[in-house]
Amino acid sequence: VTHLLPETARRAVPTELLVDPDACVVRAPAGMALDPGGIGKGLAADLVVTALLGARARGALVGIGGDVRVAGEPPAGAAGWRIGVVDVVSGGEVDQVLVAEGGIATSGTLHRTWAGPDGAPVHHLLDPATGRPVRSGRGAVVEATVVAGTAAWAEVFTKALLVCNPGEVLADLDRRGLAARVRDAGGSTRRNFMWEQLTSRDRPEVNP
Repeated sequence: VTHLLPETARRAVPTELLVDPDACVVRAPAGMALDPGGIGKGLAADLVVTALLGARARGALVGIGGDVRVAGEPPAGAAGWRIGVVDVVSGGEVDQVLVAEGGIATSGTLHRTWAGPDGAPVHHLLDPATGRPVRSGRGAVVEATVVAGTAAWAEVFTKALLVCNPGEVLADLDRRGLAARVRDAGGSTRRNFMWEQLTSRDRPEVNP
């Protein structure tokens, strides 16, 4: 899929990375950068929260690149951690969820885009079945938000909503006890049952 990458991404190839597992060091050559996006951001938020609670913090909220993890005691007097959901394109808040403990992540196809060889816009989220960007045309899901037991798992399930049939994934997430919200290219929004529960007063716990 190198022909779909921006020119700046061709300055080096993955084989030029130097990985030293003993020292936990990864070195990239000049002109190349590592993007810890996606699941890595969620995992990082999870690890920081675990470290804070291990250091005897009573509660913690950590956000890394838009992925949020909360655990422990929420702010005084609150029933849980109230997290705003922001549209990745407009930057405006479009919803709020109340979470006792867990992670929330949003992924989309409209934020990181560039022109492909034919001038058509392409993005950074690839369909593993084709190796090409997931479709973002009319009716396609362009933004997905998931609340799960950890921020890393929330990230995983946002990708499923973008790659697979969103209706089937929303139903599957309901069965798992996870909340999700998706928006398509036409601006229509769908929320599963668990999402509605997180935005109401009578809120069930979110499963890992």
